[in-house]
Amino acid sequence: MRYFLYFMLLLFFSCKTTNNFYQGRVIDEQNKAIEFVIVAEESGNRNTKTDKNGYFKLDRNRNVLEDLIFSKSGYVTDTIPTVWHQSGETTEYNFIEKETSVVRLKAAKIYEKLDLTTTLPKSENRKIPKTWESLNAIQKDWIEVKKDEKGYLIYEPCDGVTRRITLKDGNLYIQFQMEQAYKFYIDKFTRIIGNESFSLDAYEESTQTGFRVSAKIIDADNGLVLWQFNKEKWLMTPIENAANFRKIKNNCPNEKRGELHFEQPLEE
Repeated sequence: MRYFLYFMLLLFFSCKTTNNFYQGRVIDEQNKAIEFVIVAEESGNRNTKTDKNGYFKLDRNRNVLEDLIFSKSGYVTDTIPTVWHQSGETTEYNFIEKETSVVRLKAAKIYEKLDLTTTLPKSENRKIPKTWESLNAIQKDWIEVKKDEKGYLIYEPCDGVTRRITLKDGNLYIQFQMEQAYKFYIDKFTRIIGNESFSLDAYEESTQTGFRVSAKIIDADNGLVLWQFNKEKWLMTPIENAANFRKIKNNCPNEKRGELHFEQPLEE
């Protein structure tokens, strides 16, 4: 992991127009914009996603420049340096100058035939309480649930991991499919009237950027809770319920394979 201290680069920055954020555009090999590409600092401290036109903007620490990691299912993950040297003499910069830096992602070679392993549930008992009486009553570890024509299931993708949410020691951990788990500090917990839903105000320590996370029990008999934050909607169940769902594992020992597609999460 490479970090470039700001004071070492002041001489170069003074001669250039630079931003206090990273910005750029992501396209494919046919020069078409790619939406929903995850753009993350190499340290994992900050991340964002590209819009429908492939553009992104990500706040940065003014004292540090980090390489950026670009990832999306179906494409080869790439790490692009923010600072690099042309012919060993000229120092060049990506993502922090006025001009838009363009990143071209290569499509991953996908083996067409899927190799799926299905595990049947140990039990049909998935019930959870219909309300939460306190913060301590909330289950601490959650795993994402999908739905197909046969019902609810837990899907283990070929590319990445099953998404998770964990509450531990006053912190919120969010595990995305293609990234490491991100840690956020819980600032405020609010139970909604009726106790079938709650919200958390959380923030990222280094940036002090806050956001709200909400969870609502939508099917207590099936142990289903809809979690929402930013623009994400994840249908989840407590981890202790995982064995009581059908599980589909998308095996990919050698080649990258396509992923199964599922219905959207239930609306509130």
